[in-house]
Amino acid sequence: MTYKKILVSIEHLTNDGTVLKAALDIANLFKAKVTVLHVNSPMAGVPSRVMREMEHKVTPEELDDYVDKNNLKHLDVTLEVLKSKNMSNTILEKSIEYDLIVLGHRHLNFFEELLGDSLDEQIINDLQCHCLVVPKS
Repeated sequence: MTYKKILVSIEHLTNDGTVLKAALDIANLFKAKVTVLHVNSPMAGVPSRVMREMEHKVTPEELDDYVDKNNLKHLDVTLEVLKSKNMSNTILEKSIEYDLIVLGHRHLNFFEELLGDSLDEQIINDLQCHCLVVPKS
């Protein structure tokens, strides 16, 4: 299998370094185009009493800085930031255009598991392309 178009979905640049690196390593191997996708929830950047921490709103400028700082300019990397209430559906809709999607995974705690599947599990359940799931560091 040859991958020509790779979608990598990230939540936080600081937590998803291994996820992004895995996608870029594969892209380098296959000379593939990469789209780095971040989906901001409508509440990103707004303080909440319910959430553990305030959800960070990633900007295209932050993604550009990440590419610059990590010497990734030689790769064909497109950066995309979307806004959606339903992150898993947005990522699934976007994945239709790609040969491979790279997702990060972190283990949910007991209370999070009671609320439902993790984001990567929600996506994998309905995915139509190949998928690489990378443990988050």
